[in-house]
Amino acid sequence: MSKYNQSARSGMEITFKYMEKIMESKGISTAKLAKLIGVNRSTLTRNFKFETKMELENYFKICGALELIPDLIPADMDKNDMNFMHFN
Repeated sequence: MSKYNQSARSGMEITFKYMEKIMESKGISTAKLAKLIGVNRSTLTRNFKFETKMELENYFKICGALELIPDLIPADMDKNDMNFMHFN
């Protein structure tokens, strides 16, 4: 299963980068997001830095707080090609 580790990491990088762009556009800091979803700010920061794993429940809470619909990322998606995302 180790061949899927890079796919998981790439998917998380794309997802977290997108979430951070949305946070920036909405003026939501990590501290504010953490408060909105009921987790410690340092936990959320460590999640976004890949120091700890994010719980699936928190992922869905973040999506709710940022008004995002959780989506699947195509397996052949190049993490550097983010044209399919809308950063408005």
